[in-house]
Amino acid sequence: MKVYQDLTLLPDSEISPGALWSELFQKMHAALVNIKNKDGKVPVGLAFPQYRHSIESGNATGFPLGLKLRVFGSEEKDLINLGLNLGGLSDYIHKTGVRTVPAHVSTYAVYSRYQPKSKSSQERLIRRLAQRENCSLENARALYDAKETVKPAEYVKLPFLQMLSKSSSHRFPLFIEKKQKEASREGCFSTYGLSDGTTTVPDF
Repeated sequence: MKVYQDLTLLPDSEISPGALWSELFQKMHAALVNIKNKDGKVPVGLAFPQYRHSIESGNATGFPLGLKLRVFGSEEKDLINLGLNLGGLSDYIHKTGVRTVPAHVSTYAVYSRYQPKSKSSQERLIRRLAQRENCSLENARALYDAKETVKPAEYVKLPFLQMLSKSSSHRFPLFIEKKQKEASREGCFSTYGLSDGTTTVPDF
């Protein structure tokens, strides 16, 4: 990732940070869908420079994702071809020109989607565990909780955005997880601009 562009959110009394993020990300997702390749991947990656885990303190914006979205590309044409149309959000978002990633950057990050298990799938796994271990559901649930690292949505403490599914018209939380990396790894991103768990973006 050689170039980037910053989008700074400017919420006010008419629109909250959460609502503004959701509207912006819906538009960003639509723009990324338009440039995806045959494998459903895009050359543009997203970062959240003010990201904080939702249970952490110290985020002056009061919103776990902060108020800035950073858009990365390998070259300027990647960001130009994105063709993000802010529409009615133009008054609430400040967009910079395309800039070169600073040469001194030595840390990187993976921003990926975290998909929690649904309650129904969790209970199904617990029942299977009870049968396999020949134990009660209560004991199986305790075993499951001790082993399982992917939790149902109500237990997830990661920052998220409320998104609208175009296919079902249902809203869902898009949980975003950040992991620090010491080395850069090139690759493509999903149509949410997020990593598959390995592709990095510069962290500054």
